[in-house]
Amino acid sequence: MDSGMTRRRNQNLAPDEAAILRGIAAYHGYTQKSGQQTGDGSAFALTLAIVHGDVQTTSFDEDELRRVVPWLEAHGDELGGVIGELAAQLGAQLPEQSGVARAGATDGPIETMDG
Repeated sequence: MDSGMTRRRNQNLAPDEAAILRGIAAYHGYTQKSGQQTGDGSAFALTLAIVHGDVQTTSFDEDELRRVVPWLEAHGDELGGVIGELAAQLGAQLPEQSGVARAGATDGPIETMDG
């Protein structure tokens, strides 16, 4: 499938897709440790974290999100830990959330969890 976009050698993502992935990596603390992009999100480090089980992924359709997010929000306090963050991340994928596209893009840079 050719979208008409040029792609760089050895990269299967379009530049805007790569930027989204780097933003997700930075959000989770996977950043470049050296070089010109020090501090930028590292898609490679994120990929390794997924492969090694340090980051888990899941997929929900819109109807599932509409059921899961309110449940997580309602039970977050009793379950503790990361549940509130999980609810926020999943809720951001709902189309009515302003400024957030379903693919994970934002109108601006994604902030890291520590600020």
